[in-house]
Amino acid sequence: MTMIDHTVEEAVVELRRIFKEDLSGPFPHGDCRRLRAKAGGIYEGLIPDLDLYFWDVAKYCSLGKKLLRLPKDDLIKARATLERSFFEKHPEYLPLAALISETDTPTLRAEIELHDELRGKLLKIITALLSEAKAVEPAVASASSEAAPA
Repeated sequence: MTMIDHTVEEAVVELRRIFKEDLSGPFPHGDCRRLRAKAGGIYEGLIPDLDLYFWDVAKYCSLGKKLLRLPKDDLIKARATLERSFFEKHPEYLPLAALISETDTPTLRAEIELHDELRGKLLKIITALLSEAKAVEPAVASASSEAAPA
């Protein structure tokens, strides 16, 4: 098995640090309520859907170096979970995107931007890990075929 790229290991350690320091704050309920009020009070599912989206990103950040040891199937599931942004997963909320601003909903805007940035970093790490797993598979297969009696 090849060694994991040192920069990938550093990246997961950094994501774990960000999880501990920046993702442990309160959910932006106030901004979400202001956003819903601005949109006429509709979008009842916004808070639970955003909470789940934030959690999906945070749980992978929280793994730290454990992410490096996830089985290939778990990495594929993680990639599927993380491959779309909040508004791609929930196009029903797309009209709200234009209402999220630095002045009216600064905490919500910062949280969405942070989670999207972290999601992108996680996807790069997962892609690297899956590429490494593919490189290892042929080597393992050929080693087992060489060891088989003729």
